[in-house]
Amino acid sequence: MKITKKEVKEGKLLAAMSYLMITGLIIMLTEKKNKFVRLHAMQGTALLIVFLLLRVLTALVPLWLLGLNFWINVLIGITVAYLSVKAAQGEQVKVPLIYELGDWLVKTFNL
Repeated sequence: MKITKKEVKEGKLLAAMSYLMITGLIIMLTEKKNKFVRLHAMQGTALLIVFLLLRVLTALVPLWLLGLNFWINVLIGITVAYLSVKAAQGEQVKVPLIYELGDWLVKTFNL
């Protein structure tokens, strides 16, 4: 996917917001032209799905593993902050597996 400097400049704010929970999905459904924004919205949506699955799985574990919930929350916070900052700086960060999952979602559901 070839992304132009103009797309990066115009899409930094929306790209950064794409990692804030459900906004990635909303942006992906509404922004059809800017490839930079779509890349980050796609990753943000895939990341949200992975984090929600992790949260569900950790909710099913015994109480002695509650410390795991804390570390998952820390991981979520650090990841979202890092990717939002990189998007705001105009960088294209492709997270392994997350990018592929997002790409699959876009192609499968024609988003």
